[in-house]
Amino acid sequence: MGAEQAEHIERDSRKNVKDWKATSAPGVWFPHRMRDSSHGSIAVFRETGSGSKKERLDVDCKEILCDEALFWDGGDQASGIRFDAWCVSLIKFVRHRAWCLHDQQRWFCNRFIRSMLMTSHAATEYRYEKLTWPEINDAVELEKVCIVPCGAVEQHGPHLPLDVDLVCPVGIAYGAGRTISEKLLVLPVLAYGYTGHVMDYPGTINTNYSTFIEQVLDVTRSLAYHGFKKIILLNGHGSNMPNLDLASRRTNLETDAECVVIAWWNLLTVDKTFLPKWRESKFPGGCSHACELETSLYLYLDGDNVRKDKIQSGTISFNAEENAFNWVDLFGAGPATIIGWTSSYSSTGVLGDAEKASAEKGEVAYLEAVRQLSAFVDYFHGRPKEQRTDLHRRPPTFPLPWGQRPTPFQ
Repeated sequence: MGAEQAEHIERDSRKNVKDWKATSAPGVWFPHRMRDSSHGSIAVFRETGSGSKKERLDVDCKEILCDEALFWDGGDQASGIRFDAWCVSLIKFVRHRAWCLHDQQRWFCNRFIRSMLMTSHAATEYRYEKLTWPEINDAVELEKVCIVPCGAVEQHGPHLPLDVDLVCPVGIAYGAGRTISEKLLVLPVLAYGYTGHVMDYPGTINTNYSTFIEQVLDVTRSLAYHGFKKIILLNGHGSNMPNLDLASRRTNLETDAECVVIAWWNLLTVDKTFLPKWRESKFPGGCSHACELETSLYLYLDGDNVRKDKIQSGTISFNAEENAFNWVDLFGAGPATIIGWTSSYSSTGVLGDAEKASAEKGEVAYLEAVRQLSAFVDYFHGRPKEQRTDLHRRPPTFPLPWGQRPTPFQ
């Protein structure tokens, strides 16, 4: 199908009347025209076997459409058209009998299915936990990207609550959800991360690193099992990063889903002109923890819970050494940074220039992070998965260990 024809089809698909100009394989009913109406009908046609003669029929939505495979089961029309069971039948037909459809027919069928699924609550709801189990099936068919916010409950100085690493990633994920709800779902936050190095500050809750990785894997495996094949781990806590990287890699190797980790603050680095204009604090160290950035974003998202009278900047003692090897910032680190107990290099838990924070700056950072997260979801959603290739000359004689997926030859 040429680019010009695809553009024409894309344009026509926005109309209330959709015209499907494809030929059908012998014996296969195929949607030709759908009229968007609460009491509408669907015109279908099929070839009779020779390919020279087509049968066409305007059928009511209650009638059988495609052999015994496609049927309408929406109940009394007076109570309103419901596509649920009929749509499921069409989906099963396209999935299970795709071999009898050529590429253009399959493209049309998938477009047709998607147009019907857009009537489901799953098309507009971005909160995973607010869907019912039938709506989860619809979300899978819509190929929604799942965002799993990952955070921690830990100290953020005298001026910020313990939930900073929860509020920030969830707020950004919800912002993207409201922007492109048809392409993503946001799961409930994984609230307890790896914070063993911060236990000298009261209130911090630690999860052992192995427990944390397995918890994340339990979630990603569940999503992959149900049919979601694109997963984003949106991190809000710096020390989660190595653990989430491993969980993401294992998801990619142990399931058929694709998983990627994004630290929300790194979304601000996509546009190379953003941070130089936004940031006022020094680098390195001004943006590290409970700092200019985290305090600004929290002031915007939940300003009433900031102890504004206690906002005070703090330093990282080893940053003060100005050593080329040993330094840290949210946006970089030295090649040999020594990370131990947080209390050994900060007495207050504030690592950075919190006094330069403002709600206005938080709003600007929030909008940029939402914009870039939405852009990535849009890219990730439609990106074909890369296929692995086994390059052994002799096929392996036993399955891959470590719980990884077998090769196509095994």
